[in-house]
Amino acid sequence: MAVTSKPRGDTSMGQGRRTDLMSSGTGTPWEDRGQLGVVAAYFKTLMQAFTAPATLFAELRRPDSAGDATSFAFICGLWWSISELIHTWMYVHFGKVPESAASPWFMGIIIAVVAPFATVAIARIAAIVFGKLISTEIRPTDAPPALLFNLFAYCFAPSIFAIIPLAGIPLASLGTFVLMIIMAIKKLRLKVGGAIINVILTSIVIAVCGAVIAYGIGWISTFLYHAWFG
Repeated sequence: MAVTSKPRGDTSMGQGRRTDLMSSGTGTPWEDRGQLGVVAAYFKTLMQAFTAPATLFAELRRPDSAGDATSFAFICGLWWSISELIHTWMYVHFGKVPESAASPWFMGIIIAVVAPFATVAIARIAAIVFGKLISTEIRPTDAPPALLFNLFAYCFAPSIFAIIPLAGIPLASLGTFVLMIIMAIKKLRLKVGGAIINVILTSIVIAVCGAVIAYGIGWISTFLYHAWFG
């Protein structure tokens, strides 16, 4: 008697739910920036991410291409650049800067320059980590790294809140966390519990990556400042 192997993952909602993850949608506003204009397309994408995130994730027209996601994540990273400059200014004017420390502006400018590139890199790392975590439920061929990178890039839409002094950084981080959970449940059709756990684990990796980047920049900027300016 032949024994059939059990399909990987939860199939209680039907086999077709995951075989169409790579199907093309009508396109996100950002993918239509050639017609809408970069600024209008970007802010329309933000509005959709905040008001109808499930629709945004479902409308990806080129889920197998990283180009649109890379540029979107890069622009989201610019908000973190602005946030760094704002908080550096606040630190210089209202904080106590140790005399032995490197110039806050020196380190702040370096972080601001690196932030957009770091955002793209973190989105890629998050996609890889998340893909590994869900590999027992969704085949990598059904949700390849390119698709996951697209999804995670759009999850960084709340980065715009980072420019709000003090409260902006936790608000942007929380918004990104919530969008990742919505993406995992609505787009990838993971169970709620599994989606939350996998997003938490991925968020820990993101936080560690951010901390390592910040520490590395701090160490390098201090070394360069003392080497160049004494």
